[in-house]
Amino acid sequence: MRFVRRGSVLVLLLGLLWSFPAWGEIPNFHEVEKGFFRGAQPDEAAIQGLKDLGFRTIVCLRDDEKVIQWEKKTVEGKGMRFISIPLNWKR
Repeated sequence: MRFVRRGSVLVLLLGLLWSFPAWGEIPNFHEVEKGFFRGAQPDEAAIQGLKDLGFRTIVCLRDDEKVIQWEKKTVEGKGMRFISIPLNWKR
């Protein structure tokens, strides 16, 4: 199933990345498939770093409303696209 196209970030993150000097800023950040990336919750500096590298979209899979609202405000404030797909990981 394709729900995110190349050039997006799945944060869990998807996007384009030629080199990423700040690997340590996003725990568990890895390329899943060419042009598609995932990682743990980014902080504001990591989101800026992704933007600087050309990432355009961040997809949040968290189901915590506070986290979703913070990340949405931060991502959109940097001129990037934010998508929330809340998943309940506790089931």
